[in-house]
Parts: sequence; C-alpha cells; structure tokens
Amino acid sequence: PYVWLTDVTGYLPAHEESATEREIYVAADYNAELINQVDRYPNLRDRSLFIGNPEDLLPVPLGPGLETIQEWTQRTHEFAGYVRYFDPDNLPDQNALRDKFSLDPVARIAVASVGGTSVGTTLLSRIIESWPIVQESAPDLKLVVVAGPRLDLSRLPQSPDVEYRGYVDNLYEMLAAADVALVQGGLSTTMELVALQKPFLYFPLQQHYEQQRHVANRLERYGVPSWARIQYPDATPECIGQRLTRLFTEPPSYLPVESVGASRAAERIAPLIGNHATARVEMEMSRR
Repeated sequence: PYVWLTDVTGYLPAHEESATEREIYVAADYNAELINQVDRYPNLRDRSLFIGNPEDLLPVPLGPGLETIQEWTQRTHEFAGYVRYFDPDNLPDQNALRDKFSLDPVARIAVASVGGTSVGTTLLSRIIESWPIVQESAPDLKLVVVAGPRLDLSRLPQSPDVEYRGYVDNLYEMLAAADVALVQGGLSTTMELVALQKPFLYFPLQQHYEQQRHVANRLERYGVPSWARIQYPDATPECIGQRLTRLFTEPPSYLPVESVGASRAAERIAPLIGNHATARVEMEMSRR
C-alpha cells in the first residue's frame, strides 16, 4: 500500500507581490504536472492525506486556468487535521520544566531556535547581536539560544548575556518553560508554540515559498497575528525589541490545536495494512 501524507500542496512564488513571470510560470508548470499525474493514475496512491484542514489551504489558483489549491486538495485528498504529537495538558508545570533545563526560575526567558539547520546561523547571529538593544526595553528578559545538531556554537557571536545550548531533546518542553520564543518559519515549531499558547515571533526564510505563504496562512488561521512574522531584512534590533514588547502586552488567543489528527490518519491507513496482510496470506495459500 502507498499512502501519501503532506502538510502543503501547491508550488507558489515565494512573494506574490514581487513574483516574476518566470517564477509564476515555473510554479504553475510544476502544479500542472502534478495535477496531470494524479488524474492519469488515480490508483497509484491508495490514500492521499492532508495533515491539516481545508481552512488551512490557500484559496489561490495553482496556475492560470487551474483550480485553486483549496479546490484541488479537497478533490484529491482526505483531511486528517493537524497531527499534534504531544499533549500540552500532560506536560509538567513551567517551574518543573525550568528546573529540568536549568533555566533561571525567576527571570523572563526568551528561547531562540532555528530548528537545528545551519541555514539559521545568520538569524541567530542577528538576534544575539540585537540583544543589548532589546534589553534596554526589557532588562529582565534573558536569551537562551538553541543551536541544534547541525550548527556549530563557535560560529555564533559570543555574549556573556546570552546562554548557549546545543541539541535539546524534546525542544517543545523548553519552549513550554519559556515566556516567549523567536523561531524560524517552519510549520512544526510554530505549531508547537500555537499548541502551547506561547507568544512568539517567527522569521521565514526569504525564498522559501512554504514558509512565506503556506505556513503564514495557516498560522494566521490559528490566530497568530500578522505582525509576529518578521522578514529577515526588517529584523533590526529596534524592530525585534518593539515586537517582543508587543507580545508581552498582547497575550495570544490562538485557536486550540486539535488532538485527533494522528488517530484520524491511523484510521485511514490501518485498513490498507490489514487488507495487504490478508492479500499476502491468500496469495501464499494459493501457491500451496
């Protein structure tokens, strides 16, 4: 059995307002190829599951004369809802988590993380370099930088006012222990923060169409304010400081992240595995 699971459908230019004709053409050409393959070979996939809901999809065309992303995905996929792999209600309280990660039990904590990819080096560097100015408006805010497994800590600017960590297992627990987060624009980490009802700023990669458009659309649907998204060229120390201050004065009111996504996906996949096992037994019996 072949099950296709995805949390994004549809290639798009990274920036709609500044897209070139070439970008529009290439994205539409990829989409047309995908539509054609799925329509020509409908039985190739035994299941196509979207990890999310129809409302998470952009209602924009896949290309000139093509269906919208929302229309095509609803026609060709089933919807599982978001797959949340931890239950915020079952986590230890914030004090216990701070003790687990040896974090200051009194200060306000900001955790900066880029998902462990080395491409985030420049973002973490900018946040670290900005921190002395940020602290002018938030002197009790301490910064913990999580480099992850692929980013050498020695490549980052060194500051006595910043705490540095390498790989952190179950990073969502440290995010739960913090007061605020600064992260890249990946869907997994940002949705962890939404599930935790934790205020955060996110910085999507400049030419990454998923982070710039699909992720941003989904996060706004869950109630993340548009001003929490900061483009890297705009991420000055003053901008970061102002937005952090705004996070503390405007607590989040995100939509709850559903807890049934994994079970819904499992319910749709399990019969295929059972049918496949039965078919193999019948084939072996016929050979005998």
